[in-house]
Amino acid sequence: MKKILFTTIMILLGLVTSAQVSRYLEKGQSGITLRAGGEKTYGLYGFSAGVGGSVKGIFDIEFSYTKDNYDQESFDLLDPNSSSSLYEGWINWWVIRKQIIPSIDINLAVWGEYANASYMNYRYIDADTTKYNSYQEGQFGFEASVNFRITDTWWLQPAFSAFYCTGQEKWDQKATTVKHNYSRVASYIALGLAKRINKSTLYIQVNQYFNSNQGSTNAYKLSIGYILGL
Repeated sequence: MKKILFTTIMILLGLVTSAQVSRYLEKGQSGITLRAGGEKTYGLYGFSAGVGGSVKGIFDIEFSYTKDNYDQESFDLLDPNSSSSLYEGWINWWVIRKQIIPSIDINLAVWGEYANASYMNYRYIDADTTKYNSYQEGQFGFEASVNFRITDTWWLQPAFSAFYCTGQEKWDQKATTVKHNYSRVASYIALGLAKRINKSTLYIQVNQYFNSNQGSTNAYKLSIGYILGL
């Protein structure tokens, strides 16, 4: 039961997204962003919203909220209305933002993130574990992307990120609350398409996530955002 529980939460944890404001702006430009997204993996689907900004294209700060829903049959749950609320905050430092040739830029950032999630009605049929409660996690990693300027206003950006995670999860096991510390490594690949509108940017991005836990399932996220350039 513990292995199933652990694998399940690790699948969910793969759906984080690092701050991504600056790489859709010109070097040295500040901006404010709003974004919305949807995510899907085995037995899980959810929606997210975020707000953030870039300071002169060097530092990104973002906050987001994600609401996920779980399939009762996939996870052997008692309640058909199981869900979770995830709050995240992170900061990126863009170490490299360099134009190789006029049509190609490279970007490299290091970043840190904190996540906290609480669960509603997440109760297993297995009597050994009665209810999953929450987790909190810190992440540290890097992100690299290449910006291909298709035209003066259209950009195509493939990206890759790898990160280390450490955290603690809690669940009720009979009459006892269990606290379990964990760590893992994970990564994602992404492809973004951006449209420059004067100083601002409208973009759409698709992410696929992978993690180091045996039995985990690949996860996908689609994000749409608007960055008001300053």
